[in-house]
Amino acid sequence: MANLMRLQVGQRLRLLQDIAPYPLGAFRAGLTGTVVAVNDEALVGAPIAFLKLDEPHEALADDDNELQIFREEDETSEVIPSAFEIVG
Repeated sequence: MANLMRLQVGQRLRLLQDIAPYPLGAFRAGLTGTVVAVNDEALVGAPIAFLKLDEPHEALADDDNELQIFREEDETSEVIPSAFEIVG
């Protein structure tokens, strides 16, 4: 499982579980993308990384197709590092 200490720009991740509801839509297990930004200093409630999805997703059309990843302890989101695996 991915964790904050291992997330790096350029890593490839795969979503291990369905995530719903994200604020604007659902995401299915198996989606892949590339980490395009990491912020180790982000506070709880702020994204720690951005994952640019390989396939366009309508919920992210206004966000450059980038899914925000939050800290493990952030109870407001299921989009946390342990929801992904590193694939490359």
